[in-house]
Amino acid sequence: MTVRIDAFLAAFDGRVNGALPQNWPAGSMVHSSAVSSHLSRAGLLALNGLPPDVALHSLVEHANEAISQFSDGVSEDAREPYGGVVTIDGGVLRVRFGRLPRDQPDAGWLAAEREPIPLEEITESA
Repeated sequence: MTVRIDAFLAAFDGRVNGALPQNWPAGSMVHSSAVSSHLSRAGLLALNGLPPDVALHSLVEHANEAISQFSDGVSEDAREPYGGVVTIDGGVLRVRFGRLPRDQPDAGWLAAEREPIPLEEITESA
């Protein structure tokens, strides 16, 4: 299986960007508007050639690590907790991202679900 990196990055950023604050607090300095800036292209390239199930699980691990890093900056800039999580569900990646309760800032599964990413749009059979 081959991960179409540019397709994955565009789909991933698109899902997350739809959940970002529209009105940032005065004086905030937004660190990044792209969760993909926290992903290593080399790390994603290393997924190519792996067995499909291993590659998909690794892709999800990379995505969740990127969300974690991205969320720190967004939460600081927005002055409220943001987070999320990516999971595999059949033929799609389920993406949750958005504002979280202040008393549960690490509960990414509580974030609103975004449009799923169909695996067929981001992968090719080798």
